[in-house]
Amino acid sequence: MSNQFDMRCPQCGATDQIKIAAEVTIHLLPDGSDVVGDHSWGSESFTLCDACGFEGEAKHFMPPRQE
Repeated sequence: MSNQFDMRCPQCGATDQIKIAAEVTIHLLPDGSDVVGDHSWGSESFTLCDACGFEGEAKHFMPPRQE
């Protein structure tokens, strides 16, 4: 496992080149902005594999649920 979420690209299998678009709260300042607190993302967040260029939702990169 190369990331704590056990996510991998469904196209090429990469586990260490996944990027997820996350929401953050920012504080606007006169000279720019600073991130305040944590970030969040979910199963429908835009996700990109830098290794092969595959794009989709985070849920497409998650391991299958075991029941």
